[in-house]
Amino acid sequence: MFGDESDFVDGSNVTSNFRYFRDRILNENIDIDDLYDAISRLQTIDIFLEKDDDPQLIFESLNSTGLELEEGDKIRNFILMGLSSELQEKYYEAFGTKLRKIPILR
Repeated sequence: MFGDESDFVDGSNVTSNFRYFRDRILNENIDIDDLYDAISRLQTIDIFLEKDDDPQLIFESLNSTGLELEEGDKIRNFILMGLSSELQEKYYEAFGTKLRKIPILR
């Protein structure tokens, strides 16, 4: 893992991030059990985008508040995700506030 880097793509974000964390792990006194514990608590999600979606905008909107999505947010997102951006905005403006008032979706 820390040996041959001949297959690495210089300048790629993956390579840069790998080297950053590798250097931090090697140069700091990090307990292997603490590292394992931290890694085992990581969670990931898959987000599938349409060709017209703006990945950066979606990433920023997901990470901007640092708050977890409520169940109602997940349901609204699921309902709207198959629609064009224009329709999503139209329906969200028309029904978003009303949906927030439904107790089970809060």
